[in-house]
Amino acid sequence: MEEGTDIYTIKRWMGHTALVTTGRYMHVTAEHLARVKSPLDHPYNAA
Repeated sequence: MEEGTDIYTIKRWMGHTALVTTGRYMHVTAEHLARVKSPLDHPYNAA
């Protein structure tokens, strides 16, 4: 969606029958993913 793809196309690509299911994933943007720290970045700091 960030690049202009409409939500109905994304819904179809993801194989969802309900638009609400696709909507659940729309908060996961590239900006959000860039801020998430992967546990693999620091594998030896496991608790």
